[in-house]
Amino acid sequence: LRVFELNYRYIFSTGFFNESKLLLISAENEKIPIFLISDYLDFYKIGQIHRFFRTKKQFLRIYHAGPSVFLFNQKGNIEITILSSMNNFCQTRDVIEKKWLEKISDLKIPIIFSLEKEIRNIDLWQKSKNGKVLCLVHFSKTDFLEILEFTSGGNNKEKKIFSLVKIFKFKLHSHKGGVRGVLWFSRDNFIISLEGSSKRIQIWYWATQIRTNFLKTYSKGLCLGFCGPNTVVIGGKTGNIEVYDLSSKILLLSKKEAHVGPVWTLDTVNNFLLMCTGGSDGVLKFWEFETKRISLNKKILIKDQILGVKIISSKNLVIVCGISSKILIFFLKTLQFSFSLLGHCLPVIALSLSDDVDIFGTGSADFSVKIWNLNEKKEIKTLIADNNAITAFEFQRYSKNFFSGSRNGRIKYWNGIIFSLICEISHFHSGPIWVLRSSENGKYLASGSQDKMVTVWEIQKKKKGKISKKFSLKTKSPNKKRKLGIIKRIIYEKRKKKNGDI
Repeated sequence: LRVFELNYRYIFSTGFFNESKLLLISAENEKIPIFLISDYLDFYKIGQIHRFFRTKKQFLRIYHAGPSVFLFNQKGNIEITILSSMNNFCQTRDVIEKKWLEKISDLKIPIIFSLEKEIRNIDLWQKSKNGKVLCLVHFSKTDFLEILEFTSGGNNKEKKIFSLVKIFKFKLHSHKGGVRGVLWFSRDNFIISLEGSSKRIQIWYWATQIRTNFLKTYSKGLCLGFCGPNTVVIGGKTGNIEVYDLSSKILLLSKKEAHVGPVWTLDTVNNFLLMCTGGSDGVLKFWEFETKRISLNKKILIKDQILGVKIISSKNLVIVCGISSKILIFFLKTLQFSFSLLGHCLPVIALSLSDDVDIFGTGSADFSVKIWNLNEKKEIKTLIADNNAITAFEFQRYSKNFFSGSRNGRIKYWNGIIFSLICEISHFHSGPIWVLRSSENGKYLASGSQDKMVTVWEIQKKKKGKISKKFSLKTKSPNKKRKLGIIKRIIYEKRKKKNGDI
């Protein structure tokens, strides 16, 4: 409707009083101006609030509840200023200036509280008309949620007494660092996430978003995989390989300095007897799990950093990709070179196999996704998936469709038959997508990102069998259908008896 230019470089927050048509703006200056908006959308500056904490670069929020203005900054300081007689004013500029400028002197002395903790985010709402105001605060370092109650007392409107009381406190379980690995566990009911920088493995019951268990690792993990029905293996940043038991949360096996430098990728055979790892030293190593140690079986020198490895035991092949932009295929038993595939012009970061094992896909830093045929040894299709590097790639289970994730946080869902884009998710993850993992039944997708988030998406289908062009968060409610079925059955039997009696 109207656009107004203000002489401010940054505007942190705004507060609008709907009943009195007042607008407050928090900018980089030390004062908060108060504007009055007329019926014709004209702005009139009628005064300003003097901030007690005069810091220009701090995060600031403005909230209002009745005649009170609440100012919050990042360090946990709260300033409360009361605007009196807000509903009684005229719409002409001359009367506004005479009436309001006399009352601006009451705004110079705010009521101050200090929470003594840094705030990540905050929200405020008015509980009722009795003056009680609730404030929901999320603290940054402790990950606690607290609900504070502001109550005002006193009959004199010019001197209100505010009290601050804590009425609720809750601990939030979240990731402390970027998510480097995700696994589906226990028939897709649980999700295992690997945090590299914080040295943690967390287990989530994703239907309720509750963390059921976690364990601490000795190394900063970069890749994650299963090496047993209840055990996981990680590749560390310093070249270590560690095996953990999920139920007892103890370290079972470890191999220090398995690689010289970070272990970027790993893969295991279906029977968990053989594991393959690749890292920055350019050596592809195969390991065997014994009762008390991890022993080296065989190795081959690739000379370039290895970023992706997949073992195909049914075809006796190993697929290797890395910095050189070439895709190398070796025989599994003898480690002899079989053939190579060329097509990418920059490092190949992501690698995934389809269910039939004849087709695999790669994602590269050249913004492209390529689909390959192992039997014919050629490229099937090339797609420019994004305007940034492709950091994750995954085939959907029991389908030829596939997913791609990029460094800018976008997730795209592709049709694997006609190679067209089905849908795109953008502006959800704020960091690079490090991992995409399809569930065992193929109905869900888990994405892990550098923004410390693991998101579960449901792939919805229409009644005609077409895939809908959107994802949604899934929350299970398994007992609802059963209850509805029992109720329908009871109604049907009652109607049947009634018709029989007639």
